[in-house]
Amino acid sequence: RHGWIWCGQAQHSAGPAIDLGDQPQAYAARLYAALYQLDALGLERLYIQLPPQHDAWAAVHDRLARASQRLD
Repeated sequence: RHGWIWCGQAQHSAGPAIDLGDQPQAYAARLYAALYQLDALGLERLYIQLPPQHDAWAAVHDRLARASQRLD
C-alpha cells in the first residue's frame, strides 16, 4: 500500500493522501505531522509531489531531503 503527499495539486490516489497546499509556510508547518501520520499506517512507500523550485520553498526542500531517500 502506498501513500501520497500533494503540493496543492491533489490527484486521485489509490491510497491515503494528504494535500499540504501550495503555500510554503503552511506546507512546512504541516509536513512532519503528515509524514508521521502516513508512516504510522505502515505503508510500503510514500510518494511526495515536490514543491516548486523557488526560494520561498527552500526550507521545505531541505526538510524533504533530510526526511527522504529519492528512488530513481
